[in-house]
Amino acid sequence: MQSTFKYIRIQILTFLFDTCLAFYSKHFKRNRKAWDITKNELIRFPKETLGYELAIFLRENNFNLMPKLENHDCFHIITNYPAQVKDEIALQYLCLGNGERSLSSLLVILSGTILLPEYFNYYVNSFRKGKKYKPFYHLEYQNLLHQNINSIKNSLK
Repeated sequence: MQSTFKYIRIQILTFLFDTCLAFYSKHFKRNRKAWDITKNELIRFPKETLGYELAIFLRENNFNLMPKLENHDCFHIITNYPAQVKDEIALQYLCLGNGERSLSSLLVILSGTILLPEYFNYYVNSFRKGKKYKPFYHLEYQNLLHQNINSIKNSLK
């Protein structure tokens, strides 16, 4: 019974995330230009670059780049957060700790905390982890796709 209830909560969050992301991308990221690159182009980047790691992340999670929201998937890579629902929420806590103050982040944090409160300690630890990083949420990751992923990660510590 408990696992069924948790599954339902996760499905609700997934629906909310998908619905809100499409709306957010269309209405709040109007001034941002979508990257003009595909997964097939990213996989051709040299190994150990952000571009290559992004391609692997997208492939492993059966994702496509979200137009105008491509930086988000880079956040997963540089912070080593998986793409599960609880981790998406934790990543937003990490970004909040790092200084990001966007409506979408706050909505994810609020809905995630309410619907998956059993991970609250994980969320708090993620917030603290975000405070330790140098600010990364504002970087233009498209310009870093050719950079060594370990160099990027090390520069943020």
